[in-house]
Amino acid sequence: MAPRTHSRTRVTGSSERRKEGRESELQRPNMSRHLFCSAVLLLVVVLCGTSGAAHAVQTKTDVDPFTGIGWTSSQWEAPTKVNETLFSLRVPSLVEVNNNVFFVAEALCKEKGESCSRAGIASRHLDLTDDKPTEILTQDTSLVVQFPEGVATGAVEAKDTMRPTTVVAGDSVYMLLRNQSVTPSVDKLANARDWGLLLVKGSVSGGNEITWKETHAVTFGNDEYVAKFSTQLVSGGGSGIKTKDGTLMFPMQATEKGTTSLLSMRFDNSENKWKLSRKTVGDGCRDPTIVEWGEENRLLMMASCEQGLP
Repeated sequence: MAPRTHSRTRVTGSSERRKEGRESELQRPNMSRHLFCSAVLLLVVVLCGTSGAAHAVQTKTDVDPFTGIGWTSSQWEAPTKVNETLFSLRVPSLVEVNNNVFFVAEALCKEKGESCSRAGIASRHLDLTDDKPTEILTQDTSLVVQFPEGVATGAVEAKDTMRPTTVVAGDSVYMLLRNQSVTPSVDKLANARDWGLLLVKGSVSGGNEITWKETHAVTFGNDEYVAKFSTQLVSGGGSGIKTKDGTLMFPMQATEKGTTSLLSMRFDNSENKWKLSRKTVGDGCRDPTIVEWGEENRLLMMASCEQGLP
């Protein structure tokens, strides 16, 4: 299915409304009954499938979620202001760092007379001081765009959406995305291991700009399980979470024989490797989001599903 693609993005809310965001969103009256029922069913399935793991992690000592992650510098070009019209802003998310809210999305360029072959990450500091919606347009000159090394010069072409999935820990922003320098094999035996994933660390400057500086290549600890996904394994887009016990976790989207399904990925500090959940849920669902809920630290996932469309 096509990724979420937009020429504009709208953000609404003041500082007071951000505090009430969760309660307000749950009271939206226009959600179709069919969509609501499908979402509830999906939440129950994920809840049952992760409750055992949730009880297990409660006994762990809170640790730094990034202990054991090795970082490589200088794999991103210097950030630049938008000086050309972007073709699209895709897979957006909002992050809050030190009481500052930022918009983050994948940016696809628009070359004059040529097809677009450059994908980067766009971000912008949001000044939500009133109740009026803020529209973020593709020609917004306040957007800061940063390209992975080799992309800005055309040495690496955008092959597919990077699906940035963000999480905040401390003073830094972390983003899981697809490695644009990896080309999946066309061989019929190729599987999800051919789709490289990167974790990128960003810092906020004094000028309220996010700069992506360090990169970590994701290595799976249960690689034999990854191999079952015969087509694709990508980040879910939107936001990941740092759980209460200090575990770093991201929603994931897998494709097998043309059908999408959902799962999660966490970093195992004891082995310094990433591990996928053992089961998938939500056949035909996509664009998952994940949240930790309740005193038992259970994990809930919600996604857009084919059977949930009105």
